[in-house]
Amino acid sequence: MNATHEEYTAVEARVREFPQTRFVLDHCCYVSGSLAPSENTTAPVRALARYKNVYIKLTFLPLASRQAYPFADVHWIVRELVDAFGPDRCLFGSNFSTVQYSPQTEYEQTVALFADAVDLSVEERVDSRRYSANVVALVLIAAYLRCVRSPVRRWILVS
Repeated sequence: MNATHEEYTAVEARVREFPQTRFVLDHCCYVSGSLAPSENTTAPVRALARYKNVYIKLTFLPLASRQAYPFADVHWIVRELVDAFGPDRCLFGSNFSTVQYSPQTEYEQTVALFADAVDLSVEERVDSRRYSANVVALVLIAAYLRCVRSPVRRWILVS
């Protein structure tokens, strides 16, 4: 789900309304450079961490940062969000195609952010599988639920 900071009140209403639906917060409120908040904050996203059906996709660093790669000025945002959601509800994203969406960042640099640059513990660090595996698990579960046509489980995966 793509939403700006100002839209997160509406997002929370939907999360509460559909507790069986899994929501993925794409870019963690940083939809684009022009829609990013004037001051970096994690408050609207962290407020949704209490809902176990909410996941976050960590694709915002180039959009939130005012520095060049490795975007050290916004590493604290990743730390706060991983602390709030736990690594099992964090998803890796590359803003592919980086040429279009993050032209200042090469794909390899995006992967390296979560493998080396951002201060994460060994348990949290991407070992080329962790956050990507979370995405795969969500997609496979969604596919399975579609096959069994469960009316109880719904998914919203909008990028």
